[in-house]
Amino acid sequence: MKSGRSSVADKASASHTGSMAGDYRVFASAMRQAGAVVAETPIELMDSAMTLAKFEVRGGVAVLTIQAGLGIVAADIIETSGGRLAKFGDGTVRKLKSLLPPITLRENPVDMSFSGLDLRVFAEVIDTVCQDEDAGIVMFLYAVAPPSWVLPAEVVSQIMGR
Repeated sequence: MKSGRSSVADKASASHTGSMAGDYRVFASAMRQAGAVVAETPIELMDSAMTLAKFEVRGGVAVLTIQAGLGIVAADIIETSGGRLAKFGDGTVRKLKSLLPPITLRENPVDMSFSGLDLRVFAEVIDTVCQDEDAGIVMFLYAVAPPSWVLPAEVVSQIMGR
């Protein structure tokens, strides 16, 4: 994370130790090329640090949703912050296409749409994605679900046990 992104902050940081870090765009580009995660806010910085410290990241991020828009926004944030989306193998993509209807996003991000409300399908999709060799971190996001939709404890245990 670097201060001095706006013109006012850049001018203020030029008279301080921040001047050693240079132009924000150059800094961010260089950091991303080096494989670093570039945080835009202190909260993102702390979240990124805690995630990287807690988990051994061996691949990309797999994003699962029941609302496509959230997955697309997450993909944008991951990639523009220096992260990498997992590139699913052919077997994973074939299995997802067999589990989910064509109207859904079946690669990465994966939008299960209303199919994800069927807990059997939900569990199979998660299991399929977790077994993919390039999925280092799996995110599940949703904004709104029907009031009757609650993940059973055994599904949560299955997710957390991975």
